[in-house]
Amino acid sequence: MAAFNVPALLASLGQPTGPPDAAATRGPVHNLTHHLAGPLTLLAIGAALTRLAVLAAALDWTTHITFDRAAGHTLRNPDGSLR
Repeated sequence: MAAFNVPALLASLGQPTGPPDAAATRGPVHNLTHHLAGPLTLLAIGAALTRLAVLAAALDWTTHITFDRAAGHTLRNPDGSLR
């Protein structure tokens, strides 16, 4: 499953590290990769094409998002702060 953690890697770009203004520029990337529309669309594509690798990637991405939400890491405001 390590190969399917690309969304998790991309989502790490959205974490507020570095200068204070970095959170504001990375907030949209975090929101994009932590919105359920992406993995659900990928899940539909994988189901339509009957590609197990695509289905596995979509499920892994969905799991990552739900674990983040359970841990309290929600989507971010435009300034980069948590909602």
